[in-house]
Amino acid sequence: MNRCLLAAVLLFALSVPVCWSCDGLSIKDARIFEAPPGAEVMAGYATLQNTASTPLTLAASDSPEFAAVEFHSMLTVDNVMRMQQEKQLSIPAFGELVFAPGALHLMLMQPVRRFRVGDNITINLHCGSGVSKVIFPVTMR
Repeated sequence: MNRCLLAAVLLFALSVPVCWSCDGLSIKDARIFEAPPGAEVMAGYATLQNTASTPLTLAASDSPEFAAVEFHSMLTVDNVMRMQQEKQLSIPAFGELVFAPGALHLMLMQPVRRFRVGDNITINLHCGSGVSKVIFPVTMR
């Protein structure tokens, strides 16, 4: 009976995909600008490259340093610039996605403490094949 249980556990374990990073995802120029004291939001910027031959979908993001991390884009409605939350983002095969000021960015809400230049913040990017932990240094604007 123990052999049957062991066999069942092994079959289950082998059927569950184990991935620790987003296959094909490469990050460069990651940064978060230092915010003034008391700021409730910050923004993250980087260039995300997909080195794989298939599109890569970013389904979510989070960080132990913030209550919430969301993807936000900027759009103009009636000559007024507005932010809009994006539920997920796609990076084409061999393509890139740029998080930049005044454009698509990571919206970092309710920091757990004040971050200063020289601090490093971990942001988790969730994609179809796993999670990539990315270190964003805090820099001057």
